[in-house]
Parts: sequence; C-alpha cells; structure tokens
Amino acid sequence: MHHLTRLILSLSLASCYSQADSVDQDFIDFDFDELMQIEVTSVSKKNEKLSEAAAAIYVVTQDEIRRSGATSIPEALFLVPGVDVAKIDSNKWAVTIRGFNGRFSNKLLVMIDGRSIYTPTSSGVYWESLNYLMSDISRIEVIRGPGATLWGTNAVNGVINIITKPATGEEGEVTASIGNQYKGVGVRQGGELSENTRFRAYVNSKKLEESKDLNGVDQDNQGKYLQTGLRVDIDSGDDQWLTLQGDLYKHQLRQQYSASDYSSPYIATIESDDVDLIGGNIALRWGMKTSIDSELNVRTSVDFYEHNDPQFDEKRTTFNIDIEHQLKPMTDHSLIWGAGYRVSQNDLDGSALLVLHLQ
Repeated sequence: MHHLTRLILSLSLASCYSQADSVDQDFIDFDFDELMQIEVTSVSKKNEKLSEAAAAIYVVTQDEIRRSGATSIPEALFLVPGVDVAKIDSNKWAVTIRGFNGRFSNKLLVMIDGRSIYTPTSSGVYWESLNYLMSDISRIEVIRGPGATLWGTNAVNGVINIITKPATGEEGEVTASIGNQYKGVGVRQGGELSENTRFRAYVNSKKLEESKDLNGVDQDNQGKYLQTGLRVDIDSGDDQWLTLQGDLYKHQLRQQYSASDYSSPYIATIESDDVDLIGGNIALRWGMKTSIDSELNVRTSVDFYEHNDPQFDEKRTTFNIDIEHQLKPMTDHSLIWGAGYRVSQNDLDGSALLVLHLQ
C-alpha cells in the first residue's frame, strides 16, 4: 500500500510582531486553571471563560496552528477531537462532527468572524475555496453538539467559528513554503490611516501537485489558488467600533469524475476536467456599548461565488444582516436578543454528464 506523504519547508520573515500576535501566548506552559480562563464567544454569542461555557467546546489557538504547520483551515481542524476530517484528494476535503462524513456534509455551521460560509445548494462548505493566511487566524472555536437553538440554520451538529486577528497597523510578513506536493507564497502588510483607523492587506498564493491513488497512479487533481483581502478596524474611542473586511479569490483546479460512454452505459470511465472557483465577500460590523452592561452589534455581509465544474455551473449571491443586543436586566442574568435577515439567489445550470454508481 502506498501512503500519501508530504514534505514542506517554510520560511517566514516578519518585519515586526503585532499587538495581536503578542496576545497569542504559549499555551503549552499554561496549567489547567489558566487554560480554563481562555475566553470564547461562540457558545452564547458573548465573551465568557472556557470553564463557564455550557457546551463541549475546543479552541485551536494561533500558537497551535503555527506549531502544527497547517497550511489550510481543514488541516488545522485535524487538531480538534471529535471532528472528522478527511482529505478526499489533493484539493478537496470532507469535514463533519456527527454522522457519515462526505464532501458536502451538512448540518454543520461554519463561520468566519461570524459570517456564515456554507452554500445553501448542498448545506455544505466548499473547503477548497478557503485560502486565508494561517497567521491571520487568531483562533478557531469548535462546538460539538446541537447549536441550532442559538445560531439557527445548519447548526444542528455543531458550529465552527474561525476568528481572525484585528488589524493593528503593525503587521508585516512574507512567508514562503516549498515541498513535494505544496508550494506557496504569502504577503501581509498593515498600516495606520489615522490615529483610530488601522488596516491589514494580504495576498496568498499556492500550488498543489496532483495526488496519487493507492497504486501510485497520478490522479490529475492539481490546483492553483490565489486570494487577496483587506481588513480595516476603526475604534472611535467613545465605546464604538467599526470593522470593514473583504476577500477576493480565483482558484483553478483539476477534478476527476466517473463518466459513462453512451454506447456502453454500464461501463464507467475516469475523466478529468477543469474546475474554476471565483468569488469574494464584503462584510461590515458595527458595535457600541450603550452602558456598562449593554452592547449593541450590527453585522451585514454580501457573499458571491461562481463555481464551474463538469457536473454543474452555479452562480450565487447571498446577503445577510444580523442585529444583536446584549444586556443584563438582573444581577445574575444576561439577556441576548436580536433579529436577522438572509436572502440567497442562485443560477444553477446542469450538464449532460452522467455519473454511474456501480455496486
């Protein structure tokens, strides 16, 4: 049996450490009590200590991501107990928490900074479309178990919330990785637009070589990834803050599929074709502390993507807005209420491709 192996050599040059980086401490040196003081936000939509969170939650810190050498978000999820992560081929992943795993495992809500990224077409996630700089991720919070009561749609089996670092204006980094199956280059730069306004911009590019099957035969499933993004953080200083961020990506992948010859419908052959992923998003978040025990948050975002592969072509645009108010009406009780609106429109075109599942 041939085993899939990968060797990666990474080089990172940082102009300086940002304030956000300095917060990421070495959690290996923490004792149990200190670990329980880590703050999370995904359980009850507010900051609380890990020890007080009423859920089975695991936090993947930036330090763990860096030490693991993960080059993608699915690879970082390998660190989470109870999460089933499988690599289908060179450029496709399957991630789930409960039930049978598959490329489009549903009932799992995946978010980036509170912005949902699952596709309503299958209720799954195109994990291959996520090409963020791993050094920009502050932590990944994973809730194993039902979360639909609080989060709503698609959060039946769990919630994965990927939280990125705020812009400090001091970030500067160049990373390069090379291996027998992976080559990548990433550039990140930050700056200050004013005393209260800071930004961070990045470009991340990588190339994945084709994988091999158990017989050592090339599978023609290589991929080229290119993604860029910008984040702007404004802190007015009077208990108000504003965050604007967006990403654009264009990925060119190869995909294998089973196809049948019309003259012999019971004989399936393996074919290869191009898969193009083009998309982006823009999100705006505004928050204000109305009192010492009251906070108002408004989040809105627009996502769009175009997915073209041999089986179907899809264009989708999704608009989402959430309003959330946290207050403390009594000494020992907190109240969180809000409202949300989400609309998603798509244009789906099938193909004449016939796929056979032989048993």
